[in-house]
Amino acid sequence: MTKTSRRPALRLLAAACALTLPLLSACGGDDNDTAAADGKLAKLADGFPSRPITLWNTFEAGHTDDLLNKAFAEAARKYSPVAIVTDTRPAPGPVSWYGHVEFLNGRPHAKDGYDLYAISWAGATVRPWTVQQLAKAELTTLKPVGVVEQAPFVFAVAKDSPYATLADVEAAAKQDPGKLRAVAGETGSLIHSTLAVWQAANGLDKSAIRFIPTGGSGEALTVMRGGGADLAVLTYSAGITDQLKVLAVSGEQPFAGLPDVPVAQAGGKPIPVGSERGFGAVPDAPQEHLDWFYQLMRKVAADPDFQQRQKGFDFNVRDATWVEGYRQQIVRTVIPVLEANGLTTGMR
Repeated sequence: MTKTSRRPALRLLAAACALTLPLLSACGGDDNDTAAADGKLAKLADGFPSRPITLWNTFEAGHTDDLLNKAFAEAARKYSPVAIVTDTRPAPGPVSWYGHVEFLNGRPHAKDGYDLYAISWAGATVRPWTVQQLAKAELTTLKPVGVVEQAPFVFAVAKDSPYATLADVEAAAKQDPGKLRAVAGETGSLIHSTLAVWQAANGLDKSAIRFIPTGGSGEALTVMRGGGADLAVLTYSAGITDQLKVLAVSGEQPFAGLPDVPVAQAGGKPIPVGSERGFGAVPDAPQEHLDWFYQLMRKVAADPDFQQRQKGFDFNVRDATWVEGYRQQIVRTVIPVLEANGLTTGMR
């Protein structure tokens, strides 16, 4: 792949802008889904589902995936003829969802669609290029069911922090390089890349802010509350402003969930990336079973109780075809620019 040094940080922003195009597109899906008389989805002709469906969180308890699973399962009781339950089993190290699929393949009913996992599709697409342990991972390991909610990343500090704006943080990092500490997910994650791009585009050396890897947003919040970091880049979650002072959000325009928070600027331009969160399955899961769950996703996303619990998110449900196109667009447009900025392992 040909690399160039011509303003690479700004090229990343331009490439990432392309990702907003599919996000504005309406997803597919049949509005005439079959429902039983009691308002619950009817089972398929082969009897699916005939047992509880488990939604897995592959990070620590309290991670954004965990919160999504629990809110989804509670609302799904109204529409599913079987129980939707949640469980947590953190994958070892930074392999996240890819490592969890190996575990699920050993589960007796996962290949029938009874074990699914919450997933951020943008983050999962980037990791094989930014995490050394995933250099040989195939994107097809993660089979999409769809997307149920979308949110930006937030740049936040402690409630009692002296910093009132992201510009204040930038100025402090330039004045005393290496003093400020930041948490932004695991090394090589999309959130970490977002922090790195913000630093590079604003003229901050990599060493200007000390990066502290964490297992996910839940762990990052714990570090922040304990005073172990000065800045956090996190996936938005409901109630985040009760715990931290949010200085800015990623995206090209203000986020509806935080209308008074400005958009983060990287070299005078926004950072149009975020979290498109939904569910995935093991590769051999029958598509018709996943299509059934997709219909459940659409019902839950429209449920007022679910929307209230996940308040602030956008709930534009998107199907597996959309996810596949989104992943390929990231590979075509964003990965090359991450490589040019030295944000990948160089092993693929």
